[in-house]
Amino acid sequence: MLSGKGQTNDGHDTGRRRNQMPGGQPDNMAHDAKGRDTESSCPVSVSRRTRLCAPGLRTTNCQAFSGSIEKNIPPNKQPGASPSVDSMRILFCTHDIDSGGSGRSLSILLEHLAKRHTVSLLSLIPPSPDKARAARYRELGIPLSVFPWGWLPVDFVGCPVDAAAQKKRSAQLRDFIPQVKRLSESADAICFNGYPSASLASVFPSSVPKYLIAREVLQEESPGFPSVAAFLRSRISRAIAIGPVEADQLERMGVPCSLVFNTGSTTPEFTPLPPLSPLRFGAFGQFVPCKGMDTLALATEIAAPELRRHNATVYVFGGTGNPALSPLEEPVRNFLCQKNLEDVMRLEGWTNNVETHMKTMHCIVRPDATGSPWGRDIIEAMSLGRPVLATGSENVFIREGHTGWLVAPGDAQALARALAGLARAPSLLGRMAKNAFDFARENFDPETNAERIERILAGG
Repeated sequence: MLSGKGQTNDGHDTGRRRNQMPGGQPDNMAHDAKGRDTESSCPVSVSRRTRLCAPGLRTTNCQAFSGSIEKNIPPNKQPGASPSVDSMRILFCTHDIDSGGSGRSLSILLEHLAKRHTVSLLSLIPPSPDKARAARYRELGIPLSVFPWGWLPVDFVGCPVDAAAQKKRSAQLRDFIPQVKRLSESADAICFNGYPSASLASVFPSSVPKYLIAREVLQEESPGFPSVAAFLRSRISRAIAIGPVEADQLERMGVPCSLVFNTGSTTPEFTPLPPLSPLRFGAFGQFVPCKGMDTLALATEIAAPELRRHNATVYVFGGTGNPALSPLEEPVRNFLCQKNLEDVMRLEGWTNNVETHMKTMHCIVRPDATGSPWGRDIIEAMSLGRPVLATGSENVFIREGHTGWLVAPGDAQALARALAGLARAPSLLGRMAKNAFDFARENFDPETNAERIERILAGG
């Protein structure tokens, strides 16, 4: 049966990743949210120059990793850097540099901050050898360290966490805390890229101000929520929320925060819509329950007569071919085949070139099951001048009838009506495209938003 539920919030990931969690993000690390070990057997690793692997531990993976990440490149001495008198030394901590919107959002931010500040990075999971982000950080002169510490022991919306397993893992690594503390010895500020790595706030000295970029929503009914909220109040100087829901939750927890949206990698630039026939809808995301691709398939079946009548097709970019990572990919594919829908909903597979494919679309569809209409796919779509049909009720980015359309999460009938309506009246898309771009130009400029975060980290 096709169905969908649950998700976290920071965007899309159409790539392949071995230990991916079901959900947009947080999605993976050296152990998953139930505490299962994965590939790394080395508690701490950095470059050859500063390896922290303890004697007696298996260090083969660590040595191979550290040799490929940073080869004695002085931090932030890359071409184009322009240090100023108020430059800072900032340590960023993240659960994963590669996967999901969280990793991409961090990379966009660090592209800008590394020009003016000395930046270092600590990840809870080793970088993927088949992705280029670690190499890019090396080019930027950003040293990368790995320490598989446990997540905050609390459930995220759409991502349950085995709190006991996370606490056990952290307890097993306490002997290495002095080594990890050395990474913060010269830091002017520490910033946690998402809630999972904020568990490290207890490791670093209280004298260093700590900041949190809230990229997820915590499950407030989770047993660990009250203690985690108290922990964050006592440890975090200020938080940065990527959306209004995250900001509202921080306020309820008593954590001071500022709202700064994510951005695309470049300044928004309008790309004219292709000719309206054939009409192309695009969806970007994983085939996991929280992403709602099953609901999209059901909606496509309902809307199929109108889609065919008006020469419209839904293109889906994502999937891994691995049932463990993409449990709905094969069921959706079989459903389309059995219902003879392959002409109106096409599974295009994984892509690294999201923006390139978005430019060929007329409207982006985000059918996620929890209704979070402010993810990275929406940001990148609007930055190109693409209206969005999404699930949810928060109308900050998607303003009904202005920059796009909103339908209830999990409601295949409502989604089908919207698809069919747009197929019948594609001329609506032109005006919506311009409105979407105007909003993006005003809110999604990467340099402007990086400067806002920079001022916050400087204590402003």
